[in-house]
Amino acid sequence: MALSLEVLSAHYREYASQPDSWVQNMEATKESIFGRVISRTFQPTSGAEIKVVVLGASDKRYVDIHQRIFDRLVGRPVKMCTFDIDIEHLRGAGRLTQHDVTKQFPDPPYDIVVSHALMKFLTHDEQVAVIRNSVEALRPGGVAM
Repeated sequence: MALSLEVLSAHYREYASQPDSWVQNMEATKESIFGRVISRTFQPTSGAEIKVVVLGASDKRYVDIHQRIFDRLVGRPVKMCTFDIDIEHLRGAGRLTQHDVTKQFPDPPYDIVVSHALMKFLTHDEQVAVIRNSVEALRPGGVAM
């Protein structure tokens, strides 16, 4: 990735400094956005468990937030994982895989692939690679957002 870890570190520090009330507001916002997409596009075809991967997390609190959101939205057991190029800032959170998402995703297929803020940090070519990898990693009936 062309993105420098210095730029990411500044972003991570900014999010880590936000109070829990701000993060709770972000949870509500994300759930609203994700809920609209899920209700209009997601048609699971697999078994009981829904496999979700989140591409990047600005703060370790978001790892649990994403799990809660998808637990509520899909109404089925959710196996969640977060991919991040650098997982040091997420230390203490579970369900993490250090991975450059411009490369093919490990352990497909996924029912849902989510990227909320990551794309703004990537070059155009990297964005295209992430979109391609997201779509290629989906199970039939899955959704990338």
